[in-house]
Amino acid sequence: MKFSVSGMGCAACVNRVENAVKNVDGVTSVDVSLLTNSMEVEGSFSNADVIQAVKDAGYKADYLEEGKSIITEEKHQMSKETKTILIKLIVSICLLVPLMVVSMGNMFLKVTDNYVLIVAIEIILSFAIILINYKYFVNGFKSIIHMFGTMDLLVALGSGITFIYSTVIAIKIFKDPSQGEHMIHSIYFESAAMILVFITLGKFLESYAKGRTTGTIKELIHLAPKTAIIEVNGEQKEVSITEIKTGDIFIVEPGKNIPVDGVIVHGLSKVDESMLTGESEFVNKQIDSKVYAGTKNHERLIKCRATEVGTDTTLAKIIDMVSKASSSKAPIARIADKVASVFVPVILGIAVITFIVWMIVSKDFEQALNFALSVIVISCPCALGLATPVAIMVGNGVAASVGALFKNATALEMSGKAKNIMLDKTGTITKGDALSDVIREDSAQAIKEFKDMNLSVTMLSGDKEETAKFFAEEAGVDDYVSEMKADQKETEVAKRLDSGVTVMVGDGINDAPALTRADVGVAIGSGTDVAIESADVVIVNDSLMTVSKAIKISKLVIKNIKQNLFWAFIYNIICIPVAAGVFFQAFGWKLTPMIGALCMSVSSVFVILNALRLNLLKKRYK
Repeated sequence: MKFSVSGMGCAACVNRVENAVKNVDGVTSVDVSLLTNSMEVEGSFSNADVIQAVKDAGYKADYLEEGKSIITEEKHQMSKETKTILIKLIVSICLLVPLMVVSMGNMFLKVTDNYVLIVAIEIILSFAIILINYKYFVNGFKSIIHMFGTMDLLVALGSGITFIYSTVIAIKIFKDPSQGEHMIHSIYFESAAMILVFITLGKFLESYAKGRTTGTIKELIHLAPKTAIIEVNGEQKEVSITEIKTGDIFIVEPGKNIPVDGVIVHGLSKVDESMLTGESEFVNKQIDSKVYAGTKNHERLIKCRATEVGTDTTLAKIIDMVSKASSSKAPIARIADKVASVFVPVILGIAVITFIVWMIVSKDFEQALNFALSVIVISCPCALGLATPVAIMVGNGVAASVGALFKNATALEMSGKAKNIMLDKTGTITKGDALSDVIREDSAQAIKEFKDMNLSVTMLSGDKEETAKFFAEEAGVDDYVSEMKADQKETEVAKRLDSGVTVMVGDGINDAPALTRADVGVAIGSGTDVAIESADVVIVNDSLMTVSKAIKISKLVIKNIKQNLFWAFIYNIICIPVAAGVFFQAFGWKLTPMIGALCMSVSSVFVILNALRLNLLKKRYK
């Protein structure tokens, strides 16, 4: 079951929701994605109980109907959430500019000695910015009520405490204006406001960049046209594709995308299937040829009979598979989950200790408060929460664009760690013609690439020794096993598991046990439904080169995730001591709360931008 979840802002939120749903009766597993604000729940449970558990945790959940994707925005357009954040950012900046002019300008230019007026203007402008960005405080307050910490709590504390402290000083100035010149330097309304502006700036860049990570899925969603021309009693009629039923005759003109899966009943043409298979060459189609939703007719008008419609089309299944894989959680993400579960309480503890130590050392309340607030606002659980899912999302999209569909994030991670790859012969290395079988055109090149990646390559064949040896030599496989039955293939795969992550590639019913036994089972697209169901990865085309591409992409995704996690950890390890003033007395290094807020935002954006670099792989592997 899939649910949308709103209100999450960081890895701590994800951890909170997951733990809440795990306690619902009947739930066996739950994966929450901060990137898509979605949740996959498995088991035998009541949807109402799951939704209530999320609500009790301080968030909102809604059930997503089967086949409905959380990602529905138009390609290359901002989401509603991004637009909302942008509006808040623009208005906040418009208020921040005069606030900075009043607070900083008078300090240098001495425009007026009316400090009561200056303070009053600062209070009004900074409070207006707080009202515009009230959600940080609402969500932060909710997290306190529910006894857990989030990024919003850190932001609310940093800005709120600064505002309250400045207000206390402002009241003293109102009571005794003669103290204004001396006490005005202890007012930090601009800092309270700038913390919110910098965080909102980071949220906007983060939201916009997150939208870019779902680009491939959006492209897939919009491949199928919204309308189609069907033939009814000899007359043509334009209808919504949701109205097409199995058996209907639909017409596709040259240059138009095919609306649903079908079989050609009249005409012949060439069809571009690259968006589904990754293969750039057009495919010749004639009567009785299969056509797929989202592919593009190029030469001549064709008439087709609808065979699969709605969520049953190949395109819909691919979108569903990529979406599920993108929102699932890779094993490497558990590192971030463990840290996120204790991150905010630890940061608050460090902030309290920082305040106490600096009060003892300097006996300066203002300085101690500044160091404590800097620790609070510079810490970033958001980067930890995004480090893995953004790379998984982009990587899945890149793999899908070349014809490799990972069913889950675990398969994507494990593929990159492969040490052994075992290949079925008939229909995988060869074309499978059980009369005059021949090696596929690119099988030898793919096997060479497997070897170049230091993979141990083994061919499994049901043929006799002489035949198996011939094909192994022709394909460039050094290790092969002949006269294999289904159970023997599974046993052979099991033998390799102890020597490292093992990938099994096959296409037939007899490969299903081996595909299931392997760490990663890969089914060739032309294979049987049983093989495809048993596999962790589906190759839409028939090429072993696509398997090679999938493994290479997986390796680069894992590398990217490690870079992101390293940055998220090292950022906090370095910045928190600096913010706490550890190096202040020795080197004079000091961070203000507003600079801390800027650094916090930059950290999240950096992680997303680093993951977006994976999109460059599309050109490399097309």
